[in-house]
Amino acid sequence: MEENQSLTAAPKEKKAPAPVGYILVGVLVLALAVVGAAHLVTLAVSHLKENATQREQEEAAVYNGFLTPAAAIDIAPFDDVADADAASLLSLAVWSVLYGENDPGAFSYADDGSPLLPVSLVEQAFTRYFGPTVAIQHGTVEGYGYAFTYDPSKNAYRIPLTTITPIYTPRVTEVVSRGDAVVLTCGFVNAAVYEQDPLTGELKSPEPEKFLKITLRGPENARYISSVQNLDAPETVSFSRPAATGAANETTEAADTTGAEETTAGPDGETAAAEEEEEE
Repeated sequence: MEENQSLTAAPKEKKAPAPVGYILVGVLVLALAVVGAAHLVTLAVSHLKENATQREQEEAAVYNGFLTPAAAIDIAPFDDVADADAASLLSLAVWSVLYGENDPGAFSYADDGSPLLPVSLVEQAFTRYFGPTVAIQHGTVEGYGYAFTYDPSKNAYRIPLTTITPIYTPRVTEVVSRGDAVVLTCGFVNAAVYEQDPLTGELKSPEPEKFLKITLRGPENARYISSVQNLDAPETVSFSRPAATGAANETTEAADTTGAEETTAGPDGETAAAEEEEEE
């Protein structure tokens, strides 16, 4: 009996229940912690989106610079650079050298003061834009009101002493990576129709007149233009101003006009039919 009594567990003391006030405070602190965490997550996501947008804009700016010579000459479309118009490719290469940051000592000058562009610089630019497999075909480059005259005796291109205005400026609106290729949606903006804001003095960029799909291939630090294809104006753009809506407006107006004509034709037709019945 004494052994059994010694093995019997002593009864546990009951703990007093926690005051209701402490429970409510605990729930409130937990709720605030959840709200705080959600807010931090929201801020983090917002920050990531802002960074992503900033990266996209910076990436677009780089491609805009790369495509400036292509827009300047209004490059002729091609599905494969191997089949592209040789004169158009050569023209782009010359323009890219003129846009580039070159050492003034790299140029010589003709007797009339015209700069002479070394063939070596043009060939380097040609390879950078169109890859190592396409062969350059040297010759005089003719544009709108100007000519870059090829002078084989001086192994150079003679640049005219005149103002040369680019036809378009590029506006990249979308960048899509597909394996080893990068596909750009690029609007060409008429370089002659920029307007100045009378209040701020800033230039207001008009909407693109046309859009092109430009495919780049090659390693990341040496991408070249593989194809240039015409493209309908996209409905939305990723990180630039909205695409031109003129065509959409024209379509809407045409639809409205057609609808009005159909609505008008209905009552007229019924009136004509009623008049015929009365005559009978």
